[in-house]
Amino acid sequence: MGDIALKGTIIGFEDCENYLLQDAFGESSPFRSLVCADAPVSFVVVNPFYIVEDYTFEVEDAVMNGLGLAERSPGDIAVMCIVRPGEKALAVNLRSPLVINTEKGVFVQTVLQSEAYGVAVPFTAKRGGE
Repeated sequence: MGDIALKGTIIGFEDCENYLLQDAFGESSPFRSLVCADAPVSFVVVNPFYIVEDYTFEVEDAVMNGLGLAERSPGDIAVMCIVRPGEKALAVNLRSPLVINTEKGVFVQTVLQSEAYGVAVPFTAKRGGE
């Protein structure tokens, strides 16, 4: 996939607006590194479908506007979620995904109103792309 320059903000890190999404873990890995160009801040992010195969949510109109999209087209949108280390396993924030316009290089972090997904869902990394 290569490195992708992105503009957007993450809740609690509003001073960072310019990011680089990197294949820091290998091209076949579902994990990526999201590095802020404005400050010494970085995040590990993961494709949420790696964690929950049927992960789904409705992209709100405000998010679509923030992404510069007039209509919903699956090819224009990617979704990543922030990962953090937990006591015994990794945890992923499925409640606040980053919705990315892959064509324009912008993202919006949204907070899902549904409680179907948690903010610290534990998981273990699969081996060999299983």
